[in-house]
Amino acid sequence: MSRNYDHITGEIKYLMDSGHSCAEAIVLTVGKEVIDDYDPSMCRLATGFRGGIGACHDEVCGAISGGVMVIGAVYGRTDPKASTERSDALVNDLRRQFIERFGSTCCRDLYQGPISCTQIVQETALMLLRALEGSEK
Repeated sequence: MSRNYDHITGEIKYLMDSGHSCAEAIVLTVGKEVIDDYDPSMCRLATGFRGGIGACHDEVCGAISGGVMVIGAVYGRTDPKASTERSDALVNDLRRQFIERFGSTCCRDLYQGPISCTQIVQETALMLLRALEGSEK
């Protein structure tokens, strides 16, 4: 499926400038693109993950947390006997790409770095979309 990446990155900038967090912006933009039964209220699940969990900046970047939530919404399970292989592979791939690009998943390391949060969220959204596009449902 062909996606308009410029539109997605523009929407992320708009959301971040409007006060949405990193995790919320991922769920609102990428979620809308890939989750079959997407509902904007899913954004509520992401709120507590902002700024490295509760805005403490000591934990994992909210862009990654939002990405993990989207992967879970697409490939997660409700049956504990169901496989987690696909979701685990996608989460680990996203994490690997993120570390290769930004050097860390820790919010504080990134927050104090040279790349803006908005740019990190935009690039993470594209990493996530490309990973999901490469995976069969």
